[in-house]
Amino acid sequence: MFKKMPMVKQNAFFKLKFFPYYHHLSLVRKSNIAYTFSNGGGSPLNDSELYKAFKAYKGPYARNAYFRTTPHPKDKAVARAKFRKLIKRSLFEALHAIVPNEAPFTVSGIWFFKFDASPRTEDDYAMIKRDMHSAVKKVHKDREFQQKLGQLLQKHNKDFNYGEILVKDATLENNPGANRVPGYYPKLPFIKNTALLL
Repeated sequence: MFKKMPMVKQNAFFKLKFFPYYHHLSLVRKSNIAYTFSNGGGSPLNDSELYKAFKAYKGPYARNAYFRTTPHPKDKAVARAKFRKLIKRSLFEALHAIVPNEAPFTVSGIWFFKFDASPRTEDDYAMIKRDMHSAVKKVHKDREFQQKLGQLLQKHNKDFNYGEILVKDATLENNPGANRVPGYYPKLPFIKNTALLL
């Protein structure tokens, strides 16, 4: 399903796809604008040429345990957290700059990021912010993209029975009887909104 979704934006650092609020997968989001990340992409050492040289090295340190590993910038939790923070902040700023408060539904749904290389320089960070603005603009304003997405999602929703399995199998509360507790807020507030699906 992910492969069939149209690409919103792709650069050296991420691939972005968007599942709008009327896609059945968006029934299981917890907030109006949700995002999810896949950390699997990118080359070891953040550079494919450098990694080839690393693996080809036969010098005096070749027996060192480090040369038998596959070092990757996203192996460290701190590197993953830093990248996610940058993406979230860039998306937040782009949404606030482009989308007016009275028209949030065009960007409501799940923003799915598949990470690739890790940014290193100020130019890299600037590219991410610039491309994020471009992506939000495309989702919010590009009628051709919205129409293409709508046609594809009609088929997705129909193929997956309009999210019936998701609704049936989802755990709606963290604890049994939680909905009777004062101040209760549902775990999945959108799960029953199947009427919004195309």
